[in-house]
Amino acid sequence: MEGQCFCAGVAYQLTPPTDFAGHCHCQSCRQASGAPMLSWTSVPNRQFTLLRGHELVREYSSSERVTWSFCGRCGTTLFYRSQATPEKTYITVASLTSLLDRPLESHVSYEEKPAWFDLSPGVPRYFAKTDIPIDRIQLPDLDSLIPPDPHILNGFSRSNPDYRYRAAQSYEQTYFPKTLALLRQRAALAESWEPLLRTILRGFAYRWLDGYVSGEGTMPQADLTETMDWMDAQLSQYFSPQQFTAYQEWRQSPDNPMAFLFLVHSNNSGPDRP
Repeated sequence: MEGQCFCAGVAYQLTPPTDFAGHCHCQSCRQASGAPMLSWTSVPNRQFTLLRGHELVREYSSSERVTWSFCGRCGTTLFYRSQATPEKTYITVASLTSLLDRPLESHVSYEEKPAWFDLSPGVPRYFAKTDIPIDRIQLPDLDSLIPPDPHILNGFSRSNPDYRYRAAQSYEQTYFPKTLALLRQRAALAESWEPLLRTILRGFAYRWLDGYVSGEGTMPQADLTETMDWMDAQLSQYFSPQQFTAYQEWRQSPDNPMAFLFLVHSNNSGPDRP
């Protein structure tokens, strides 16, 4: 697992498994982050490696027992170490660029939660920075697909039952930045669309790889059709007819680095819109 600060000047690597994962509502965490809470995980020191940015890391001791580390250029809170557990490094979950190997398990110092931080059901909730109500987004909880034992991911091959997970992560890191930028350009979509598009494309990748693995290295036509129809249905909820047409053109564009997944499927019917 890897992570970095906001400016990417500091990067680090964790070797799983992590020790825990939880949200902290204490005043120190809130003031250190400027957020209503901080989410933390930890690993033994031997499982933590600082990959770059040694010269950028700054430290602040909030007490004799606790030292915080942050990026001196962008200010991102990254790590802390405590004299109570000197053998461990604590890492902010939000700075990870890889999926965590466990779900968030607890809320600590909950009695310090500020009264104004209340996700009341009456307050409108929207997806990303759009006007799309969050309850319209019906996508899979992809975090639940994390294998329970991260060590079984080491064998990256079709015979490995977790090939799908590793391959989907590889697709996202290698292809998603360029393919999503191309889609936004073709469909004239603002940057605020990126989280929604990334989530849908991630769901497509998992489904495509499901069919590929079940077909033992080939994609059954029925599975491919079902997978493409799923992505069409997801995007048709949000795209105008013009945007959907641009999406179809993007899917078949030779400039699209993921076109090899799409070109074998042809479906020219647009979304069913009034």
